[in-house]
Amino acid sequence: MELIPNDYIEFLYWLKTETESFWSKKPKDSANEYICNEWMYDAKWIGMTENEIETVQDKYSIVFTPEHKDFLRILHTIDRKTRRPSQVGEYVERPFFLNWLTDDLEIKNKINFPYNTIIKEAMTFGYWLENSWGPKPETLDERERQFNERYKTAPELVPIRGHRFQVADMSLEKRPILSVLGFDIVLYGVDFRDFLLHELADELDIYHIEYDEDGEPYWNVNEGYERYFNVFDKEKIKSVPFWRDFIR
Repeated sequence: MELIPNDYIEFLYWLKTETESFWSKKPKDSANEYICNEWMYDAKWIGMTENEIETVQDKYSIVFTPEHKDFLRILHTIDRKTRRPSQVGEYVERPFFLNWLTDDLEIKNKINFPYNTIIKEAMTFGYWLENSWGPKPETLDERERQFNERYKTAPELVPIRGHRFQVADMSLEKRPILSVLGFDIVLYGVDFRDFLLHELADELDIYHIEYDEDGEPYWNVNEGYERYFNVFDKEKIKSVPFWRDFIR
């Protein structure tokens, strides 16, 4: 018997049930070793309707992949923002996952974020992928022209949360999720299921405390779950135009 469903739709509902169950345990009262943050207590997912998804696609001139649509319909985001302490001692609120119905400014910023941050590093700091793109042009104008020509070949990136984006190329069998911050681009999942499992691993009650040889405690995944958290296979993204050149 599979601990985590293989079927994608079943997996999304499993993820919904498991995360909401984990968040339903009040941190101060829970006897569990592994607990959620106080601000996350009793959080609930808020899915989107088909009409809402279509409206969002029209509004932002984007196209969600089928697996992204399924995620939005069943999960989408939670009923609150994340809370993180700031340097001045107060809390900063950020979207858990993008709320496509309310986070308008954040969404508009993220849609243009990959291009804006990559072109900035190419023009300002001279970053250039010479192994893939050839010698770096000497003039800024020519560098910008060549970069823009290459970027036209890049499959669209659709934002998910933070710096995470899906390669929304319908011709690909596997549409990976990337973390994009300028030229610093990291594979975060070979597909949406892989990404969600790793991204939400800390929101699942699947950890226990173990101790190293020095007696220091650390969290380890429960028996049977290890095989679901394999190292990402970068070979699977060799067919992804443009973006594959950044992955090391």
